[in-house]
Amino acid sequence: FLRRGFAHILAAAPKMGKTELLLRAITDWDAATEHVEYFTEEYPDTWVHRLWSLRDAGYDSLFEHVRFTSLAMLPSPESREEAICAAIRDPHSTVIIVDTIRSGLKIEDENDNNTLRDALEPLTRLTHEYHKTLLLIHHSNKVGANKPSLLSVAGGLDMVGAMDAVIILCRPYKHSETSTQRVLFGIGRGLFGGHIEYDWPDREGPFILQSTEGRPDKSYIGPKWRTTSEIGQLAKKLKEWEAEGWIECDVPLEDRQGKTVRWREVREEFELDDI
Repeated sequence: FLRRGFAHILAAAPKMGKTELLLRAITDWDAATEHVEYFTEEYPDTWVHRLWSLRDAGYDSLFEHVRFTSLAMLPSPESREEAICAAIRDPHSTVIIVDTIRSGLKIEDENDNNTLRDALEPLTRLTHEYHKTLLLIHHSNKVGANKPSLLSVAGGLDMVGAMDAVIILCRPYKHSETSTQRVLFGIGRGLFGGHIEYDWPDREGPFILQSTEGRPDKSYIGPKWRTTSEIGQLAKKLKEWEAEGWIECDVPLEDRQGKTVRWREVREEFELDDI
Protein backbone atom coordinates (compact mmCIF):
# COMPACT_ATOMS: atom_id res chain seq x y z
CA PHE A 1 0.00 0.00 0.00
CA LEU A 2 2.95 2.37 0.50
CA ARG A 3 4.94 3.74 -2.43
CA ARG A 4 8.20 5.67 -2.44
CA GLY A 5 7.65 9.30 -3.44
CA PHE A 6 3.94 9.11 -2.53
CA ALA A 7 1.94 11.04 0.06
CA HIS A 8 -0.58 8.70 1.73
CA ILE A 9 -3.39 9.12 4.21
CA LEU A 10 -4.55 6.26 6.45
CA ALA A 11 -8.03 6.80 7.91
CA ALA A 12 -9.87 4.72 10.50
CA ALA A 13 -12.33 5.09 13.32
CA PRO A 14 -10.91 5.63 16.84
CA LYS A 15 -9.53 2.48 18.54
CA MET A 16 -9.54 0.55 15.27
CA GLY A 17 -5.85 -0.29 15.68
CA LYS A 18 -4.16 2.18 13.30
CA THR A 19 -1.04 2.69 15.40
CA GLU A 20 -0.66 -0.98 16.29
CA LEU A 21 -0.94 -1.90 12.61
CA LEU A 22 1.79 0.56 11.66
CA LEU A 23 4.19 -0.41 14.42
CA ARG A 24 3.89 -4.09 13.58
CA ALA A 25 4.38 -3.34 9.88
CA ILE A 26 7.51 -1.30 10.55
CA THR A 27 9.17 -4.24 12.30
CA ASP A 28 9.11 -6.14 8.99
CA TRP A 29 10.87 -3.37 7.07
CA ASP A 30 14.57 -3.66 6.28
CA ALA A 31 16.45 -1.69 8.94
CA ALA A 32 19.39 -1.28 6.58
CA THR A 33 17.41 0.66 3.97
CA GLU A 34 14.37 2.11 5.76
CA HIS A 35 14.78 4.90 8.32
CA VAL A 36 11.48 5.99 9.82
CA GLU A 37 10.64 9.33 11.44
CA TYR A 38 7.52 8.69 13.53
CA PHE A 39 5.62 11.67 14.97
CA THR A 40 3.10 10.57 17.59
CA GLU A 41 0.37 12.53 19.34
CA GLU A 42 0.85 10.51 22.53
CA TYR A 43 2.84 11.76 25.50
CA PRO A 44 6.21 10.07 26.14
CA ASP A 45 5.01 8.04 29.15
CA THR A 46 2.13 6.55 27.16
CA TRP A 47 4.31 5.94 24.12
CA VAL A 48 7.08 4.23 26.11
CA HIS A 49 4.51 1.86 27.64
CA ARG A 50 3.21 0.99 24.15
CA LEU A 51 6.72 0.37 22.80
CA TRP A 52 7.79 -1.80 25.73
CA SER A 53 4.64 -3.90 25.32
CA LEU A 54 5.59 -4.50 21.70
CA ARG A 55 9.15 -5.32 22.69
CA ASP A 56 7.91 -7.87 25.22
CA ALA A 57 5.84 -9.39 22.40
CA GLY A 58 9.00 -9.89 20.35
CA TYR A 59 9.02 -6.80 18.12
CA ASP A 60 12.61 -5.81 18.98
CA SER A 61 13.57 -4.61 15.51
CA LEU A 62 11.25 -1.63 15.94
CA PHE A 63 14.01 0.14 17.87
CA GLU A 64 16.65 -0.34 15.18
CA HIS A 65 15.48 2.07 12.48
CA VAL A 66 12.74 4.29 13.94
CA ARG A 67 13.09 7.68 15.63
CA PHE A 68 10.06 8.73 17.64
CA THR A 69 9.02 12.32 18.33
CA SER A 70 6.14 13.28 20.62
CA LEU A 71 4.07 16.05 19.02
CA ALA A 72 2.67 16.77 22.46
CA MET A 73 6.11 17.98 23.57
CA LEU A 74 6.51 20.51 20.74
CA PRO A 75 5.29 23.94 21.87
CA SER A 76 3.18 25.10 18.91
CA PRO A 77 1.52 23.95 15.68
CA GLU A 78 4.15 25.89 13.75
CA SER A 79 7.00 24.05 15.48
CA ARG A 80 5.34 20.71 14.74
CA GLU A 81 5.00 21.49 11.05
CA GLU A 82 8.62 22.68 10.94
CA ALA A 83 9.78 19.42 12.54
CA ILE A 84 7.80 17.32 10.04
CA CYS A 85 9.16 19.29 7.06
CA ALA A 86 12.69 18.96 8.43
CA ALA A 87 12.24 15.19 8.70
CA ILE A 88 11.18 15.03 5.04
CA ARG A 89 14.27 17.01 4.02
CA ASP A 90 16.59 14.87 6.18
CA PRO A 91 18.77 12.85 3.78
CA HIS A 92 18.78 9.87 6.18
CA SER A 93 14.99 9.47 6.47
CA THR A 94 12.97 7.39 4.02
CA VAL A 95 9.51 7.19 5.67
CA ILE A 96 7.77 9.95 7.62
CA ILE A 97 4.66 9.08 9.65
CA VAL A 98 2.45 11.71 11.31
CA ASP A 99 0.03 10.20 13.84
CA THR A 100 -2.34 12.10 13.66
CA ILE A 101 -3.04 14.96 11.23
CA ARG A 102 -5.07 16.83 13.85
CA SER A 103 -2.14 16.81 16.25
CA GLY A 104 0.62 17.47 13.73
CA LEU A 105 -0.77 20.13 11.39
CA LYS A 106 -2.41 23.49 11.94
CA ILE A 107 -5.84 22.94 10.40
CA GLU A 108 -8.45 25.19 11.99
CA ASP A 109 -11.32 23.81 9.90
CA GLU A 110 -10.74 20.43 8.27
CA ASN A 111 -13.99 20.77 6.31
CA ASP A 112 -12.64 23.83 4.49
CA ASN A 113 -10.79 22.78 1.33
CA ASN A 114 -8.71 25.97 1.12
CA THR A 115 -7.43 25.40 4.65
CA LEU A 116 -6.66 21.76 3.83
CA ARG A 117 -4.71 22.68 0.71
CA ASP A 118 -2.65 25.27 2.60
CA ALA A 119 -1.72 22.65 5.22
CA LEU A 120 -1.19 19.58 3.03
CA GLU A 121 0.35 20.85 -0.20
CA PRO A 122 3.70 21.89 1.37
CA LEU A 123 4.12 18.36 2.74
CA THR A 124 3.14 16.60 -0.48
CA ARG A 125 5.41 18.89 -2.49
CA LEU A 126 8.39 18.12 -0.26
CA THR A 127 7.55 14.40 -0.39
CA HIS A 128 7.72 14.41 -4.18
CA GLU A 129 10.80 16.65 -4.29
CA TYR A 130 12.83 14.52 -1.86
CA HIS A 131 11.32 11.21 -3.02
CA LYS A 132 10.19 10.14 0.46
CA THR A 133 7.23 8.09 1.70
CA LEU A 134 4.78 10.21 3.69
CA LEU A 135 1.96 8.65 5.72
CA LEU A 136 -0.56 10.87 7.51
CA ILE A 137 -2.88 9.21 10.03
CA HIS A 138 -6.43 10.51 10.27
CA HIS A 139 -9.85 9.59 11.61
CA SER A 140 -12.82 8.44 9.59
CA ASN A 141 -16.36 9.70 10.01
CA LYS A 142 -19.32 7.70 11.32
CA VAL A 143 -19.62 5.85 8.00
CA GLY A 144 -16.04 4.64 8.08
CA ALA A 145 -16.12 2.05 10.87
CA ASN A 146 -17.68 -0.59 8.61
CA LYS A 147 -17.34 0.75 5.08
CA PRO A 148 -14.11 1.09 3.05
CA SER A 149 -15.08 4.22 1.13
CA LEU A 150 -13.26 7.44 0.24
CA LEU A 151 -16.29 9.27 1.60
CA SER A 152 -15.55 7.83 5.03
CA VAL A 153 -12.44 10.02 5.45
CA ALA A 154 -13.32 12.84 7.86
CA GLY A 155 -13.07 16.39 6.52
CA GLY A 156 -13.31 18.11 3.16
CA LEU A 157 -12.66 16.49 -0.20
CA ASP A 158 -9.11 17.85 -0.36
CA MET A 159 -8.23 15.66 2.61
CA VAL A 160 -8.34 12.93 -0.04
CA GLY A 161 -7.65 14.98 -3.17
CA ALA A 162 -4.30 16.32 -1.95
CA MET A 163 -2.95 12.80 -1.38
CA ASP A 164 -1.46 10.38 -3.89
CA ALA A 165 -3.07 7.39 -2.19
CA VAL A 166 -5.74 6.75 0.43
CA ILE A 167 -5.82 3.75 2.78
CA ILE A 168 -8.94 2.87 4.77
CA LEU A 169 -8.91 0.61 7.84
CA CYS A 170 -12.29 -0.64 9.00
CA ARG A 171 -14.28 -3.63 10.18
CA PRO A 172 -15.91 -5.89 7.56
CA TYR A 173 -19.34 -4.79 6.41
CA LYS A 174 -22.13 -5.56 8.92
CA HIS A 175 -19.69 -6.61 11.67
CA SER A 176 -20.40 -5.36 15.19
CA GLU A 177 -18.22 -2.98 17.21
CA THR A 178 -16.79 -5.94 19.12
CA SER A 179 -15.52 -7.64 15.95
CA THR A 180 -11.77 -8.31 15.92
CA GLN A 181 -11.64 -8.58 12.13
CA ARG A 182 -10.29 -5.75 9.97
CA VAL A 183 -10.21 -4.78 6.30
CA LEU A 184 -7.37 -2.67 4.86
CA PHE A 185 -8.38 -1.05 1.58
CA GLY A 186 -6.18 1.14 -0.64
CA ILE A 187 -6.94 3.31 -3.64
CA GLY A 188 -4.79 5.76 -5.56
CA ARG A 189 -2.08 5.90 -8.19
CA GLY A 190 -1.00 2.30 -8.73
CA LEU A 191 -3.10 0.78 -5.92
CA PHE A 192 -6.27 -0.11 -7.89
CA GLY A 193 -8.46 -0.83 -4.87
CA GLY A 194 -6.34 -3.62 -3.38
CA HIS A 195 -7.38 -4.93 0.02
CA ILE A 196 -6.28 -7.20 2.86
CA GLU A 197 -8.45 -8.82 5.53
CA TYR A 198 -6.98 -9.83 8.88
CA ASP A 199 -8.01 -10.78 12.39
CA TRP A 200 -6.71 -9.36 15.68
CA PRO A 201 -8.24 -11.59 18.36
CA ASP A 202 -5.66 -10.77 21.04
CA ARG A 203 -4.75 -7.10 21.57
CA GLU A 204 -1.32 -8.15 22.79
CA GLY A 205 -0.84 -10.76 20.10
CA PRO A 206 -0.09 -10.90 16.37
CA PHE A 207 -2.35 -10.13 13.44
CA ILE A 208 -3.69 -13.19 11.58
CA LEU A 209 -3.99 -12.88 7.81
CA GLN A 210 -7.37 -13.87 6.40
CA SER A 211 -7.17 -12.92 2.75
CA THR A 212 -5.30 -10.81 0.21
CA GLU A 213 -7.12 -9.23 -2.76
CA GLY A 214 -10.14 -11.37 -1.90
CA ARG A 215 -8.05 -14.57 -1.90
CA PRO A 216 -8.31 -16.14 1.58
CA ASP A 217 -5.15 -17.42 3.21
CA LYS A 218 -5.32 -21.05 4.37
CA SER A 219 -3.15 -20.27 7.40
CA TYR A 220 -6.14 -18.42 8.86
CA ILE A 221 -7.99 -21.65 9.67
CA GLY A 222 -6.38 -24.00 12.17
CA PRO A 223 -7.36 -26.78 14.57
CA LYS A 224 -9.14 -24.33 16.93
CA TRP A 225 -12.51 -22.80 16.12
CA ARG A 226 -12.18 -19.45 14.28
CA THR A 227 -15.16 -17.06 14.17
CA THR A 228 -16.13 -15.48 10.83
CA SER A 229 -19.21 -13.98 9.21
CA GLU A 230 -21.07 -15.44 6.26
CA ILE A 231 -20.36 -12.39 4.11
CA GLY A 232 -18.09 -11.65 1.15
CA GLN A 233 -15.21 -13.43 -0.56
CA LEU A 234 -13.92 -15.09 2.60
CA ALA A 235 -17.27 -16.82 3.18
CA LYS A 236 -17.32 -18.00 -0.44
CA LYS A 237 -13.84 -19.45 -0.17
CA LEU A 238 -14.57 -21.12 3.15
CA LYS A 239 -17.48 -22.95 1.56
CA GLU A 240 -15.17 -24.17 -1.21
CA TRP A 241 -12.67 -25.45 1.35
CA GLU A 242 -15.53 -27.10 3.26
CA ALA A 243 -16.59 -28.90 0.08
CA GLU A 244 -13.01 -30.07 -0.35
CA GLY A 245 -13.27 -31.62 3.11
CA TRP A 246 -10.41 -29.98 4.99
CA ILE A 247 -12.42 -27.53 7.14
CA GLU A 248 -15.75 -27.78 8.95
CA CYS A 249 -18.37 -25.31 10.23
CA ASP A 250 -20.34 -25.41 13.50
CA VAL A 251 -23.60 -24.27 11.80
CA PRO A 252 -25.44 -26.27 9.09
CA LEU A 253 -25.25 -24.76 5.60
CA GLU A 254 -28.96 -23.97 5.40
CA ASP A 255 -28.84 -21.92 8.62
CA ARG A 256 -25.73 -19.80 7.98
CA GLN A 257 -26.93 -16.89 5.85
CA GLY A 258 -25.93 -13.61 7.49
CA LYS A 259 -24.86 -15.30 10.72
CA THR A 260 -21.59 -15.36 12.58
CA VAL A 261 -20.23 -18.90 12.45
CA ARG A 262 -17.09 -20.80 13.43
CA TRP A 263 -14.68 -22.85 11.33
CA ARG A 264 -11.83 -25.20 12.07
CA GLU A 265 -9.48 -27.56 10.30
CA VAL A 266 -10.74 -31.14 10.04
CA ARG A 267 -8.57 -33.57 11.91
CA GLU A 268 -9.03 -37.23 11.03
CA GLU A 269 -10.05 -39.35 14.00
CA PHE A 270 -8.68 -42.85 14.34
CA GLU A 271 -8.85 -45.80 16.70
CA LEU A 272 -5.80 -47.16 18.51
CA ASP A 273 -6.22 -50.39 16.55
CA ASP A 274 -5.48 -48.43 13.38
CA ILE A 275 -1.95 -47.52 14.51
